[in-house]
Amino acid sequence: MNITEFSRFAIIQTAFIGDVVLTLSVADAIKSIHPSAEIHFITTPVAASLAESTDSIDYVHVFDKRGKHKSLLGILSFAESLSSKSIECVLSPHRSLRTTLISKLIKPKYSVGFTVNALSWLYSKRVEYPIHIHEVERNLRLLSVFDETNKLWLQKAPRPQVTISHVDTQEVLKLLDREFSHKPSSIIALAPGSVWNTKRWIEDNFIKTAIELQKKDIHVYLSVE
Repeated sequence: MNITEFSRFAIIQTAFIGDVVLTLSVADAIKSIHPSAEIHFITTPVAASLAESTDSIDYVHVFDKRGKHKSLLGILSFAESLSSKSIECVLSPHRSLRTTLISKLIKPKYSVGFTVNALSWLYSKRVEYPIHIHEVERNLRLLSVFDETNKLWLQKAPRPQVTISHVDTQEVLKLLDREFSHKPSSIIALAPGSVWNTKRWIEDNFIKTAIELQKKDIHVYLSVE
């Protein structure tokens, strides 16, 4: 089966914003093979603006899994609104039950998920979920069901092309003007924290990193919610 056999794709990633970043290469990979493909990206309200800034994504659909789409009726309503888009192929790197239900309910011709996805038997094709590789490479494995891809190509993840909007650019410039009397040439933002204990770096390491960056004449901006 070839990617070019399909015109409209949907990629579903409704996890955290970091997971969305690691999924964007899937959209770029499809476009690199099939430039005329129409790519829909399903994600959360928090990550929507990031997806909208990605050049290879044509349409972003916001799935509010903690709000209006939380219930089964909300999922059904969301899927119904998407079914009118005539999406032909769904790729589901996110492994939740909600994702599987959406994948099924929008009625694509073909769907691809991992073997570890909830109710994975509902997908047209299941791909093994390799553990000891980078998440970007793992997500790209979903495309291994197509004949145009191969193992060597899957290991060369394309860097997502992102175009920051004028509005966001102006907000950053305002922030810099507010925080720095003289705009520094190099800035690195640190955003410590995670909802998962296993992903949390210890406080001392953030402090040491900030000190080392400052030694290199790099200004550090600490973002804490």
